[in-house]
Amino acid sequence: MEALVLKAYEVADDSGEEFGASHLMGALEVYIPTTQGIKEMTDLALSECSDIDLLPPEYRDAVRKKRQVSVLQETEAPVQRGARRI
Repeated sequence: MEALVLKAYEVADDSGEEFGASHLMGALEVYIPTTQGIKEMTDLALSECSDIDLLPPEYRDAVRKKRQVSVLQETEAPVQRGARRI
């Protein structure tokens, strides 16, 4: 989103006009969003989501399962203790 707005400002500046909605439309016509790292960005967004109801249905079960595994791993993790002194 930020890149799109920056592109719109660039379009306005190049034309010597004041920024307006027409520049956003112009930016939409020429801007090509990146598709690199989509899986990583999606995984990060899902891990940070605090309200599963906001997710599309196809992601809800995956998030629930991942969080259950995470909770199980935390409860089963061995307690690490410091070195003993004699």
